[in-house]
Amino acid sequence: TPITISATAGFGTEPYSYSWTSTLDAVHYDANADEFTILATAPLGEYSATVVAEDAALRSATNTLVFCVAPVYEIAIAPTNHGTVETAPSGAALAGESVSISVTPDAGFAVGSISVVDSEGQPVELSGQMFAMPASVVTVAVSFVPMYSIGIAPAENGTITTTPAFEAVEGATVTVHAVPNVGYQLESIGVRDADLNPVSVVDGTFTMPPTSVIITAQFSLLPPIAEPGALRVQNFNNWTGSVFEADGIHVR
Repeated sequence: TPITISATAGFGTEPYSYSWTSTLDAVHYDANADEFTILATAPLGEYSATVVAEDAALRSATNTLVFCVAPVYEIAIAPTNHGTVETAPSGAALAGESVSISVTPDAGFAVGSISVVDSEGQPVELSGQMFAMPASVVTVAVSFVPMYSIGIAPAENGTITTTPAFEAVEGATVTVHAVPNVGYQLESIGVRDADLNPVSVVDGTFTMPPTSVIITAQFSLLPPIAEPGALRVQNFNNWTGSVFEADGIHVR
C-alpha cells in the first residue's frame, strides 16, 4: 500500500515551491509539490527523503526524514457469533507492533475466550487483550458465551443480594449476601435452576448452572435473651442465708 508523506512550509512569503530527493530509487516513489509518496513496489530497507521548500522571496529551508520500508502482516479475525471483534491497528501490523483487541458482546452474552495463533497455528502470547505482532499472519479468535439470569425471591425480615448481580455465565462462582433485619437471623439459603432442581450452596456460594436460577432465603426471630436478675432460686431445701450475686444473677 502506498504511503504519502506531506511537507508544510511556513513563516515565509507565499507561495511555496517544493523539491524532493531520496536515497530510494526514483521508480519507487512519486514527488508532487508538497507530497512524497512511497510506492508499494519499494524494496525493504531504510531510506531517507530530503525536501527543499522555497518561498516567493527565494528563501529556502531543508528537512530530511529517515524512513524504513518493512513488511506488514495480516491480522485476520475468525468468524464469530453473538458479538463483534476489532483490532487496532486493523487489518495488518508491523512485526513487533502492539496490537489491541476490542470485543463487544451482544446483549445477554459475555466474552468466553480470546486466542491468537500465527500462520503455523502456534499460539501468540496475550497480555490482557494485547499482543506483540509476530513476523507472521495471525488469526484472532473470540468466543462469546450466554449469560444466565439470577433471580431473587421476595424475602421477609431480611435482604438478599448477589455477586455478581443479576446474571452470570455458566461455571461462575456466585456469592449470596443474605442480611437479616435487626432482631432476626438467617435460617437458610436455597437456590433452584429453571427446572426447579436444587443447586448446591456451600458457605453462601454456588456454581452457576447453564440455566437461570432463583434464590430464596428464610429469616427467623432471634431467641430471647434473659435479662439480668431474672433468674432466682428461693427456699431451696428450706435453706436460708445471705444473698449471693454474680454477673447479675441473684441466689437466695
